[in-house]
Amino acid sequence: MKITILLSLFTVLFLFNGIQSQEWMDFIPDEKKDNPSFLDIKKAYDDFTLFQDPQDIEGNKQYKRWEWYMQGRVNENGEFPSNLYWKEYEKLEAQRKENTTKNVHWTPVGPFNIPLYIGYGIRVGNGRVDCIAFHPTDENTFLIGSPAGGLWKTEDGGTTWAPLTDHLPSIGVADIAYHPNNPDIIYLATGERDAWNTFVSLQPNLDRLV
Repeated sequence: MKITILLSLFTVLFLFNGIQSQEWMDFIPDEKKDNPSFLDIKKAYDDFTLFQDPQDIEGNKQYKRWEWYMQGRVNENGEFPSNLYWKEYEKLEAQRKENTTKNVHWTPVGPFNIPLYIGYGIRVGNGRVDCIAFHPTDENTFLIGSPAGGLWKTEDGGTTWAPLTDHLPSIGVADIAYHPNNPDIIYLATGERDAWNTFVSLQPNLDRLV
């Protein structure tokens, strides 16, 4: 995150330094030349090019790129960002740390006896779960989705499971959401991209699965 911010600030400084040498900067009032705002620079350029064909102006393309890049990155007064992005990042980090639950301990519950895919000699035969959604009022009921195995539901805290999507033509599940007012309604995002790759990689060796 810090690297992205520093690169963005470097880009701003580089582009701004590049335009400072242009003659149209003379249209900026003297009292603002040392620290012009985005609005000052834009007005100076617009005044300079008012009666000219932009195609005849050297550096017009570079300026327009800079203008487009900066117009959404200045405040309402046209002032350039300094460490604004970094300050906002620090605020988010502080909130994240404050909301993080401390002293959480995870315990593995299985499955531990996983089939071995002989083709690569690694344990990939147990499938993959890529999303989970918890019932809003019943802590023992929750849903899981898999890239190519559909939607599964448990009502006893994970002891037993039942498939819910065997009737659907596409059973790849990328995300799950309960309806906020009616938990009997469930929304699925389908089409998990890695499901196809997984199937293709296993297909040539299906007869070697154990």
